[in-house]
Amino acid sequence: MGSVKTKRKVNKKDTQRNVFFQSDDYKIGRVLGLFPKFLNVGKQESDVAYNYKEHVQDEYEFIYILKGSVEYKCNDEKFVVEADDMYLIQPGQKHKETSLSEPLAFIYVKFFLYNYRGVRMDSFLKETALQKFKKPGRGLREKFIKIFDEMQYQELGFKQIVENRISEILIDVMRLLKITQSEKESKSSVNNIIELIIEDIATNVHKQYSVEEVARAYGLSKSSLHHVFKKQTGLPFKDYVNRVKIKEAEYQLTVTDKTVTHIAWSLGFSNVYYFCRLFKKYKGITPTEFRNRR
Repeated sequence: MGSVKTKRKVNKKDTQRNVFFQSDDYKIGRVLGLFPKFLNVGKQESDVAYNYKEHVQDEYEFIYILKGSVEYKCNDEKFVVEADDMYLIQPGQKHKETSLSEPLAFIYVKFFLYNYRGVRMDSFLKETALQKFKKPGRGLREKFIKIFDEMQYQELGFKQIVENRISEILIDVMRLLKITQSEKESKSSVNNIIELIIEDIATNVHKQYSVEEVARAYGLSKSSLHHVFKKQTGLPFKDYVNRVKIKEAEYQLTVTDKTVTHIAWSLGFSNVYYFCRLFKKYKGITPTEFRNRR
C-alpha cells in the first residue's frame, strides 16, 4: 500500500506574522553627529514683487518654495528656485532674495547646529552649489508644513516634534548628497566627514579623543577612520591629535605664564608626567626647556 501525503489545511485566521527591524547602532552611529537647536519658523506669502535685501546671519536657514519662483544670491553666486525646490543658507553667508514670479509662498526654518560634542558648527557643506535642491521630494513639503503647523498650534511636545523634523530634513539632505553611512559612500563625502573631524579636534583641543567614540559618532568603523584619516592627513589619528595638542602647548608655553601642570590639564592630560614625555617625544626637549628658550 503506497503512502499518501496529506496537506494540513491552514486557517488564515490562526496564523501570526511579526516583522521587526533591529537597530544596529554600533555600525550605523549617529548621522554625522549633527544636532539642531530650533530657533524659528515662518511663512512668507506675497502677491507682489518680493525683494529681501542682502544680509548675513548667524544661524542656518532652510527655505522651501511652496509656489512661485525666486532668484537668490549666496556669496556672489546666483541661483533660481521654484515651487517644491529647497535651499540652505549657512551661517556667515551673504545672501539676498528676489521673486521672479508671483504669487510667491515659502516656508523658512532657522536653527543652530551642534556636533556630537556640543560645539556649534558654522558649516557642514563646503560648496554653495550643494545648498540648492531641485525637486528633492522625500516628503519634504509636508515636513516643512508640519514644522509650521506645530509652532502655530503649540500642542504638547511641539518643540520635540519640530527638532525631530529638522533632523529628518538634515538626514534627507545628507542622503540627497550621498553623505550616508553605507559602504557606497562617495570619496568626497568621506572627505567631508574627515574635515568635520579635523575641525572638531581643532575646536576642542582640550578634550581627550577615543578613536572608537569618534568613529561611532561619525558613522564610520574604527578601521575605516584609521585608513581614511591617514590617507587624507598623512598621519594616524592618534598622532594627529597629539601633534595638535603639542602645538597648542607650544603656544601656551610661549605667550602665557601658566605652569606646565596647568597647561597639561588644559589640554586634557590628567597625568603631567605623560604630557612631558609626549612633548619631549615630539619636540626633543621638555616643556620647561622649551619655555626657557623663549
